[in-house]
Amino acid sequence: KSHQHAKLTNRDFKNLSQLHRNLFFVHKFLSKCKEKRTKTLIFTQFLEMIRLLREYCSNQQILFETLDGGVNYE
Repeated sequence: KSHQHAKLTNRDFKNLSQLHRNLFFVHKFLSKCKEKRTKTLIFTQFLEMIRLLREYCSNQQILFETLDGGVNYE
């Protein structure tokens, strides 16, 4: 039985490489903030990035709040 795999282009690899660098930076930064017990504010317009940050913070046992278009401010 043969499996079909999506072929990654050079652009895909560049995007993955950039994502890896960004996540590495976020990991180092948030690790230092957690160690120093400082509050941190991260802005992003991308809902997918918010999802990734939520997952990361949950896995690292970092307390967090998110504000997006789905939050009721009343």
